[in-house]
Amino acid sequence: MPEQEPEISPSAREAERQKWDTYYDSLPLHVEDAATRQFNDEFVERISVLLPPASKVLEAGCGAGWQSVALARSGRFDVSVMDFSPKALDYSRRVFEREQLTANFLEGDIREPGAPGFDLVFNAGVIEHYTFDEQADLLRSMAGRRYVLVLVPNALCYWYWLWRIRS
Repeated sequence: MPEQEPEISPSAREAERQKWDTYYDSLPLHVEDAATRQFNDEFVERISVLLPPASKVLEAGCGAGWQSVALARSGRFDVSVMDFSPKALDYSRRVFEREQLTANFLEGDIREPGAPGFDLVFNAGVIEHYTFDEQADLLRSMAGRRYVLVLVPNALCYWYWLWRIRS
């Protein structure tokens, strides 16, 4: 008999959604600082090597969506952002509007497998918030695309410490 994947209870999902709604509802609309801009420019360079122009890219668990903003700014990609927090998605929408950029905004949960219509699905600063079993579930739900990319801040990462010091 196959092992049953761990399921997150509806109340735990709602508590997680509320946590992020509260965070993004109270967050002032930040401007991309020089360090973030440099990281994002390098991110776009790396993605541009992997994907041809007009590739479909999804940031799953977008939060503010800064890496997606950079991808949209390049004009090379069809960008979509998704979050299960309506407040995070609204925050991302306001960032894109301020930058005069467009994206597809999708309210959805990264834990639910999506259609394989994206060339790349990625997230940045999401997976480390979950247990190991939940992380495995998240990666399985992102599978089925040409590329899956997960950016995880960690103590050995220069950009992570730069962000921590500046925040």
